[in-house]
Amino acid sequence: LALLLGGLLVPPPSSGPPGLGVRMDGSHEASAPGPYLASWSSSGSDLLPVANMSYALYEGGPAFPLVFGGSYTCGRFCNETLGYLTAQGAEGWYDISPAHSPPPRSEASLTWDPVLGGALLFGGLGPAGALNDTWLYSRATGWTELFPSDSPSARYNAAMTYDPSLHAVVLFGGEGPGGPDGGTWTFNGTTWAALPASPAPSPRSGASLLYDTPMGRIVLFGGSGRSGFDADSWTFNGTAWRDLPLASGPSPRADAILVGTGNGSPLLYGGVGAQGALNDTWFLTNGSWAAVSYAGGIGPPPLIGPSLVANPTLGPNFYVLMGGFGPPSALAQSWNLYAPFGGVPNGTRPLTASLTTSGSEGTAPFSVTFSATVQGGEAPYEVSWNFDDGYTGSGSLSEIHTFQSPGTYAVSLLVIDAQGNRAETSVSIVVRAPPPPSLLDFLGGPPVWALAIVLGSVSAWGVEGTVSELLRGRRLNRQVGSPPSRMARTAVAVHRFARRPRGGRSSGSSGRSGGPGRSPSLPGGGPARPSRGWPAGSSSRSPRSWWG
Repeated sequence: LALLLGGLLVPPPSSGPPGLGVRMDGSHEASAPGPYLASWSSSGSDLLPVANMSYALYEGGPAFPLVFGGSYTCGRFCNETLGYLTAQGAEGWYDISPAHSPPPRSEASLTWDPVLGGALLFGGLGPAGALNDTWLYSRATGWTELFPSDSPSARYNAAMTYDPSLHAVVLFGGEGPGGPDGGTWTFNGTTWAALPASPAPSPRSGASLLYDTPMGRIVLFGGSGRSGFDADSWTFNGTAWRDLPLASGPSPRADAILVGTGNGSPLLYGGVGAQGALNDTWFLTNGSWAAVSYAGGIGPPPLIGPSLVANPTLGPNFYVLMGGFGPPSALAQSWNLYAPFGGVPNGTRPLTASLTTSGSEGTAPFSVTFSATVQGGEAPYEVSWNFDDGYTGSGSLSEIHTFQSPGTYAVSLLVIDAQGNRAETSVSIVVRAPPPPSLLDFLGGPPVWALAIVLGSVSAWGVEGTVSELLRGRRLNRQVGSPPSRMARTAVAVHRFARRPRGGRSSGSSGRSGGPGRSPSLPGGGPARPSRGWPAGSSSRSPRSWWG
């Protein structure tokens, strides 16, 4: 028995043992885990009494999946509004239909619009044919019909999502009275506007559309056009479409479901292809599709027209699959999906980064070794350093950096994994100014010499290597260094305390010349040679004459 879905005649879904999930290819054998692993479990909840439905994740407080319209129990077209809520301690689907609701329909387009603070609905297929009305649902007011000055033509099974970069809802394609449509429209909260987009995906209905947060643009996959099912992938940056030439990906299909994962990367489930309903899952990472394996090889049976939405009532990374036609009954049982990646394969921990240093305080110039530890996410990692002094680094988990100037520096580390997940951390480094040099340091020796400074200002005096000679035992009245550039009323006397020889004075007093008209002499006799840097023509001057 074939079923009519969105204007397409498709074969019935592959059947399987009652109550059991099946593999992606329709068989019942366990599959080997792939790089991305998800877990399915039957929710055991009551059947959702609609199929081929429209749906949205309502993000008001608290968030909950919202469903409108569909087919089956109410006939060909429904106008029920259902919410997956926790009421009086019981979790489940509740009919929250207000008194005033859109007319019955199936295959409408419904998405969350944060600008308007509610769920925006457009078009669909009703008893009289395709529709082009626009409605808004909010928890406070229920359904309100909007009357924009311009609107897309009547259509159903169009793809629609919110684009935060445009601050507008984007709608593409759909099926109208004339067949598949290929137009792109935006809704800014007041009116619809057609975008002249060329090149663009071919006219089609049943395409999958979602804003990819890491890529910063809308992603479109598949659909059904005049030539059959499509398997192409496109991105839309707000002004232009771009075809993504991918080597591999999901098989040609329409009506696949795209939902955002933890980091906003799209997760695709199921759809309808040439062989019937599908139940495989794919994850879009770095512009490429990757197949998702099921833990134990168990997943829902292939379904026609189900809905998959994030289910925050169960916690992060949980989704609920509900509705649709498939075995073992006309309406499928609800399933819970746990997909703990969203950039993290095999359910590993989220990406984290920590930072250690060889020291956090020191005197300029201060050299510090920084070491980073990265956990979770998916390698390879992109590493970037900012040392807060105008210098940066990249590529290495360990860096050695020298801070030349005093100050407090906030050194930051940014790690981006292969899925675009980001982890940041920082550490504070305090660099002190070096202390001013003491006179002992200036003279280059230990306190062997007694130093006396007479009040006054010290003139600029470049001391040279003769100080070290002085400290090796040569007399102080030897010329030491260059004379001052200017005279000052300051005297610096450097005296070596030596034991007097028995029987009288020492052979000379420090700081005095050897006698009138005589050159200074060294201990043991002999004239002293002029020191380096001594001005020409001044070799006969006594150091005594340097001071005023």
